[in-house]
Amino acid sequence: MPAPPPVDDDLFEQAVHWVLRLDAAPADPDLQREQAAWLAVDPAQRGRALASARQLLGLLQAPAAAVGDELGIEAAAPAAARPAAAGPARPRGGPRPRRWAPYAAAATLVLALVSGSWLQLGGLDRLRSDAHTGIGEIRRLALPDGSVVTLDTDSAVSVRLQPHRRTVRLLRGRAYFAVAHDPRRPFVVDSAGGSARVLGTRFDVRVEDDTAQVDVVEGRVAVAPPAGPAEAVLAAGERAWLGGSTIRRQARRTPLQITAWQRHQLVAYNTPLAQLVDELARYRHGVVHVRGEALRALPVSGAFNIADPEAGLQVLLDSLQLKALRLGPLTVVYRPGTPPAGAPRK
Repeated sequence: MPAPPPVDDDLFEQAVHWVLRLDAAPADPDLQREQAAWLAVDPAQRGRALASARQLLGLLQAPAAAVGDELGIEAAAPAAARPAAAGPARPRGGPRPRRWAPYAAAATLVLALVSGSWLQLGGLDRLRSDAHTGIGEIRRLALPDGSVVTLDTDSAVSVRLQPHRRTVRLLRGRAYFAVAHDPRRPFVVDSAGGSARVLGTRFDVRVEDDTAQVDVVEGRVAVAPPAGPAEAVLAAGERAWLGGSTIRRQARRTPLQITAWQRHQLVAYNTPLAQLVDELARYRHGVVHVRGEALRALPVSGAFNIADPEAGLQVLLDSLQLKALRLGPLTVVYRPGTPPAGAPRK
């Protein structure tokens, strides 16, 4: 069976707005008639656009539902899943529902996303930390032993300096360590993804869930995964991924590549577009979604400014001739349709 034709981008944008409007006022008969008239123009294409819009917006329903459960709030069912309202329809002379209702729904969604992020992601880590950074912030932290820790965006660490050992726990995010040499006190960076132990060196650690990635700029670092006795020693320029009981060495990188984020640069070489966009999104608020598997896998190379991630994202979009649909906390990146031959370009 041949695959269905792709959804027109203009129709997709219209469908997103229809889903939001109907979700805010599901029992409004005038709104239902207006949507039915819109759909009747081309039921096949516009029906696919509606289905695609519901699927995409559904990605945001899980965090909102989780927050509702946490706070004891009963979440409203999506418009498509709600039964028809009982009782007489609103008389024509009665007050019309306010057309800013979709914006109120979007505001509720923003609150759910922010609350969900605080509860499930960063909030608890920040409470447990001795130092942390917000979204888009890079912070330099001088320790009493002379070591310096540079925290990347949305990162948190706890610090414990003892006479026989110096320990930093990377609770979330990424940090760069310039460790003061002290043979009597090893310097250990612990995380959910494993540990890195040194006497004096410069290295970078990034933690994601229960994995960690270590890049060494100078000196030597002994790394160990959280669930295995195995240990490996990394030299300058070497990188390893740690997870479970595994240590996986990866391609070498130069000091300039490792420390690029400290100069507010995001450097990519043949990086899938979705991965690059996810990395840029770490420095801004909200969610960015790349639409279409082929577009998500598109290899991209370049350098982007993370000090102004919105400008960096726009440079990326302009260079690839892509567009973005912004709906509150959600930004959808897509490739605009090619107009038919002879049609004027927008």
